[in-house]
Amino acid sequence: MSNDIREHLKEKLAELEVYASQGLEDAAQDLAVALCEEIAKSDLSQEEKARYIKVIESIAPWSVGVKDAVQVNGTEDGDGKSEIASFEVTIEDQESDPESQFQYAKTLMQIHDWDRAIDVLKAVAATGYRLEECYELCGDCAANSEKWSEALKYYETVYSQPGLRPEDRERLLAKMSRCQQKKFRNRMARKEKIPQVAGEHTKWTGFSEAFVSEHVSTLYNFVGRVANSWSDANNGWTLAGDIFEYEIREFLHIGRTRAVFEVFCKQTGKTYAADTFMIPWRDCLSIMDIIEWAHVCKMMMSDYVDIPYDVAMLDNLFFIVRDYYEKTLIEYMSENPQPSYEEACLIAYQILEGIGYLHTHLGRDKQKRKIYHLDLRPSRIMLRNSIGVKVALGGLWKLFRSRCGKYTNPRNLPLGILPYKAPEQFRTYLWGEKRSQVCTDVYSFGVIFYELLTGINPFQGESVEECEILHCAQKPIPPQVCRPDMPEELNEIIMKCLEVRPQKRWRSSTQILLSIERFLGGAHRVFELFKEYGVLHSSTGGKETQTL
Repeated sequence: MSNDIREHLKEKLAELEVYASQGLEDAAQDLAVALCEEIAKSDLSQEEKARYIKVIESIAPWSVGVKDAVQVNGTEDGDGKSEIASFEVTIEDQESDPESQFQYAKTLMQIHDWDRAIDVLKAVAATGYRLEECYELCGDCAANSEKWSEALKYYETVYSQPGLRPEDRERLLAKMSRCQQKKFRNRMARKEKIPQVAGEHTKWTGFSEAFVSEHVSTLYNFVGRVANSWSDANNGWTLAGDIFEYEIREFLHIGRTRAVFEVFCKQTGKTYAADTFMIPWRDCLSIMDIIEWAHVCKMMMSDYVDIPYDVAMLDNLFFIVRDYYEKTLIEYMSENPQPSYEEACLIAYQILEGIGYLHTHLGRDKQKRKIYHLDLRPSRIMLRNSIGVKVALGGLWKLFRSRCGKYTNPRNLPLGILPYKAPEQFRTYLWGEKRSQVCTDVYSFGVIFYELLTGINPFQGESVEECEILHCAQKPIPPQVCRPDMPEELNEIIMKCLEVRPQKRWRSSTQILLSIERFLGGAHRVFELFKEYGVLHSSTGGKETQTL
């Protein structure tokens, strides 16, 4: 009987050697498991069993994991122990030095036992031994398990280590890019966006959950009360030209930086929206900061810029009173994940008209100003009808940045804002603040146009570090990947907006506007389309061009 099993094992070991030499890991693993089970059940001596196990180890590195499997599947003796337990190799049997455990983890990787390999590698890394290599291998294991987010976190840990060699950074970026692409394609297949994290406000404001809840409750308490126009104590001057009363009727929306109410003006008989800011933003600006900003806005003359009507006060809290709009671009994109190219281009055209006017506009007071939005995102784009655009809150971000720089630092911002920030807002050395910020608004527009056309934002990360790498160290996946029938002209417009280096982007919003105009068939065709959609259109015709 023993001779028969020996001959049988000899044939099977030869077969195992063929599988191992040809790189057929799965077949080799299955055969090795079967062989170990046969060895455990055979009447061979313990010494012979140990020798055969060592032969399996020498032929293929899968043997360590195989023996672990036998520990579960093999026969047990009267003491409840596997027959081959005496020569199984587990992590506990390894020498306690990190190198042995490190090699054991690599063996686990060879048999595709990714989760156990990660556990061992993390234990080794905790000792400080080969820390960077351990975490990179953890990333490799997670990636092989298609746990892309987990893999990214391990790679980011290594990438953030000081003194990393350029070739190591390049290798890690390539791996991170692969994970991002996999995540992106999965999200694209599911048409899924990262949900807003519960309690997000507490994570980035530094305030407790209870404090934030109390703040939100306080805002609800304003419903039913009346706010009055702010007036100058010295001369009675008001932004709207008179003192108005605004009855706060409904709490419409609470966002990451502001809360929006529906208000009714008793004197005009009109319904407006009123914005106030969430903590900590509300404590950064004084009422005079808001009045000066709103006064500059009142000097504007553009159909594509939302101009505040008034500033009202209630219990030392200010409200920016503006026209009431049913939707923002957020709701539009939710209802129209991939609108027609024509409709998307008309929306983009108006956004460009709005930011182009901000960049170089002549006000009612005959002063020429350069205002940069710097916080352009879908919630800042109002829709006055089906696709009529108003760009809101232009220039306010610069004011916040000057008054509360801590909270405008990307590392302290809510995660949902970061997909729309430009690389130079993460890494200021890419473009000094004394230089024109047109390029920053161009980048944010590119992100919005990408999302408008595809239904997917290309820069959704799950951490500040991941967002920074996406914006600053990797090229975005071309929108044509998400929408293969996309015309090349639109793909090129977006990709040029999203260049990492500001100097490589479009040099003005007008340049992009004219490119879209050509795509739609010329200025006359644009005018006809706006008429068909019932949108008021008073194009500047590209008369004002900004250069960097």
